[in-house]
Amino acid sequence: MFLYFIMTVVSLAKMLGAVLFKRRRKVRVMQKHLVRLTNREKEVLKCIMEGQTNKEAAAALCVDKRTVDFHLSKIYEKLGVSNRVQALRQAIILGLLTLEFGEI
Repeated sequence: MFLYFIMTVVSLAKMLGAVLFKRRRKVRVMQKHLVRLTNREKEVLKCIMEGQTNKEAAAALCVDKRTVDFHLSKIYEKLGVSNRVQALRQAIILGLLTLEFGEI
């Protein structure tokens, strides 16, 4: 009887875990479709991923530093984050930015 109870609890835990995993994946896919970054915003994020400062990113993209600041503020707003590390992490999680071997 006790063994049956344990097996039932384990079975329910597995089912619940599978449902939660699917739900998380579904939410992530939905978020990806809701967040749209412009090509320029993606270029700014790639510069940041390479470790460039805003000033260095501006020079690489041939724009003013304030333009990069503006793009970053829009990126933060769209991704719901408050700094560049969080922005990179969220962009990678959502599949908006990809890491390639040897890129970093």
